[in-house]
Amino acid sequence: RLVAPGFAAVVYTPHCVFTMNPDIGRIGAAVFGGIERWLGRRSDALIAVSEDEAAHLRALGIDPEIVHCVPNGLHPPRWRPRDAARAELGVGPDTTVVGFLGRLSPQKNPLLLVQAFARLAPRHPDAMLAIVGDGPLEVEAREAERAHGLGGRIIWLGFRRPAVRQQESAFAQGRDG
Repeated sequence: RLVAPGFAAVVYTPHCVFTMNPDIGRIGAAVFGGIERWLGRRSDALIAVSEDEAAHLRALGIDPEIVHCVPNGLHPPRWRPRDAARAELGVGPDTTVVGFLGRLSPQKNPLLLVQAFARLAPRHPDAMLAIVGDGPLEVEAREAERAHGLGGRIIWLGFRRPAVRQQESAFAQGRDG
């Protein structure tokens, strides 16, 4: 055990499973996958925050019997009327808004999201992308917006607490895998 043999159960709760990062490469995946397996062998339970994360941990070779999913939980916000939320964004009631809420980091892959929206945008001239969040890839994602000629089609809302999602028509997860 990691702390006190025979004293207490060891529960491993990763903040994020780094091997889910699409940009770590084969060597990074091998190194971090080995670390996850090593920690898994020394734990009585491993807590994943989503079924996707739990499946990934099992695929790494961690004993399925110790992997448990406890989904992230937030108290639901009090929703504002949809029209008021859309007015704040400057979009009409018939505008299609795809929303993203999360860290702008390699694991969430906002660059893939901007690229996907760039492919969708010509076929849907009324569609907008609303991005709530910030992070290390924000500058690069904004550069991708310019490179794809999407000026004015992406609404950058930055970090917000609490985040408001009432304005969207759809919600996107910009992570590979």
